[in-house]
Amino acid sequence: MGPLIKCVAKRLLPARAQSRIRRWRIDRGLRKFPAYEVTRQYGGFELRLRISDGLAHAWYGQDTGPLPEIEFLRRFQLRSGSRVFDLGAHQGVVALVLARIVAPDGSAIAVEANEHNAAMAMRNRDLSGAANLRVIHGAASNQPGYVTFNESLNGRAVSDGSADASSIVPAVTVDQLASQFGDPDVVFVDVEGFEGRVLEGAARMLGQADFMIEVHVGCGLEAFGCSVDQLTSFFGVDRYQLYMASDAQPEPVVFDPESELVRGRFYLTAVVRRNAELSFTEDVRAR
Repeated sequence: MGPLIKCVAKRLLPARAQSRIRRWRIDRGLRKFPAYEVTRQYGGFELRLRISDGLAHAWYGQDTGPLPEIEFLRRFQLRSGSRVFDLGAHQGVVALVLARIVAPDGSAIAVEANEHNAAMAMRNRDLSGAANLRVIHGAASNQPGYVTFNESLNGRAVSDGSADASSIVPAVTVDQLASQFGDPDVVFVDVEGFEGRVLEGAARMLGQADFMIEVHVGCGLEAFGCSVDQLTSFFGVDRYQLYMASDAQPEPVVFDPESELVRGRFYLTAVVRRNAELSFTEDVRAR
């Protein structure tokens, strides 16, 4: 089907029909993909993974060294015995790394909205023997209820009535998860532009937990009425020290709102200030 025909079809077909076509294409791609299992080094740990689609093959089909944002947080509250939430966990690979770090007494809770990805996260958990990892099929949001989602394998929340809407997913908040599983020490957020809504649902944990957020500037953040300034305002300067990093600048540096790093997708790390100051003191003593 050529680009012109696709364009015309999008205009003429109702949203529900477009959604069914997308779902059919995704299902066909999953059926045709030659799934396999593989042992890989990811984030410094050996993991056994099920690779069942092209995106997973591209992201997890090769060895990957330590992840800078995770190594940075290990200086603070991410350690053995910690509890960590991974929101927008995809197929659970990063969550497996986190589960290994906090083992044996800590726990990891992974939340993923896409049904296929959540199932693969559970499969990867079982293959890697991560008994301290729990996977929840749902979407992190600002209140309990439901979130409208699209069916992309790297899906995102969409507004009600959007032509991309194709599934209704149970919504959970950070505070709700904390009430059910215990207060987290660290919260990872990778929700394709829904970051502001997730932080709205974390009022009780702000000031207690460290956060690492993939900020989708120009690729989702603004669609839900949020901005970098609004996002950072959740972390009061009296409570948090902020850091930033990107794929081009993987080592976190102190956050600067005027930096070019924050003009596109970047990683925002918010460390509870008392822990940041303690880490700085320990670094000075070590020297």
